[in-house]
Amino acid sequence: MYLTCYVTVFIVGKVLRMYGELNGDLHLVDLDRGTGSIGLCLAGNRDLAKMSVFVVGYQPGSIAANDGRIRIGDELLEVG
Repeated sequence: MYLTCYVTVFIVGKVLRMYGELNGDLHLVDLDRGTGSIGLCLAGNRDLAKMSVFVVGYQPGSIAANDGRIRIGDELLEVG
């Protein structure tokens, strides 16, 4: 149990250090992929000088669609 708490605190701290000054709300979402598809449809920024990725849709019945925490228009900052 202690290890799980430590890892969670470490990850949250890292995310806040890296992205805490951005406008908007930060959400740390942990999805259990299992054997299915996460099911996100993604698109990059039109400005090629920026490396940003946005959620533009879901695969119906996918893990992300059923979970509901990731929404269309959200920017993905990090995937691990």
